[in-house]
Amino acid sequence: WCSMNYNLKLGVITPIKKLLLILIISLPPFLKPISYRILGFRIGRNVKFGWFSGIIAKHAEIGNNSAISHFTLIFAKELRIGMQSTISTGCWFYGEGSVIIGNFCYIGARSFINNQEDFIVGNNTGVGIQSAVFTHGLWLPYSDGNPRKFARIKIGNRVWITARCVLLPGVTIGDGAIIGANSVIHKDVPKNVFVSGNPFKIISANLAFVKKLTQDEKNKRIIEMIDHYCTRNKIAKTENGMWKKNNQLIVFNPGSRNLTVRSGKIIAVYSRSPPRINSEASWLDFQSRKCVLKDPLSKDFYNFINTYYGEYFEIIN
Repeated sequence: WCSMNYNLKLGVITPIKKLLLILIISLPPFLKPISYRILGFRIGRNVKFGWFSGIIAKHAEIGNNSAISHFTLIFAKELRIGMQSTISTGCWFYGEGSVIIGNFCYIGARSFINNQEDFIVGNNTGVGIQSAVFTHGLWLPYSDGNPRKFARIKIGNRVWITARCVLLPGVTIGDGAIIGANSVIHKDVPKNVFVSGNPFKIISANLAFVKKLTQDEKNKRIIEMIDHYCTRNKIAKTENGMWKKNNQLIVFNPGSRNLTVRSGKIIAVYSRSPPRINSEASWLDFQSRKCVLKDPLSKDFYNFINTYYGEYFEIIN
């Protein structure tokens, strides 16, 4: 089901531009964003590239706070990545089609994407490590009666594709679907189902294990995450229900009251958006899914709950 075209045209890229794009791959990571901007790519704030990573495309747009990790190469006609999405280490995108990835997405390490046709991913979607995606499938000569299929692949919003899955040409995965590890996806997957197997079968049609939370249940889960982070990092809990490290406090605010604090002294964690958030503090708002991270502790806390609990926030500072 896989073939490679080694004579890619990649749209209309002049030989000089293609040479410059190849040279950028070997540059130190901190020089890559400005180098791509000089060539006309739209690279957002705080976009990170790893060593020996790069883009060979006619045009590229990458949103704020996204990352293309070490040893990841993307060959495409057009590349568009939203904000705060990560392409992990050692991924390989190769084809003449477009690669379009939404906000808050993740492509796991050592995944292979054959984007001979378009590869489209919605928002808040994760693809597990060592997965393989094929938009171009053939091997033996088509003129001898053998099959072939060229077709785009589209993955919806809030989809979780676990490790080592294979997606075959032309499939669409509906919003909210979960794909079990080592599954082969040979036809469309409906929305809000859990599927697994080779070939896949529908295991659960309504994802009953996704629980609708009350506000109190949500608050308990937020406190659980803060406790977990603070226990791992030996941050003490104070008698009045705050967590303290040196001169900094982590404060959980379950209601809508305002907090007035000095800069650098507090990380405010809200479960519901207050009328006004103090602009001088670091804060994370679980209702609006927005945050301001002004110090190393708040950034480390955000990375922790993102990695361990799948929490995501739009970083607005």
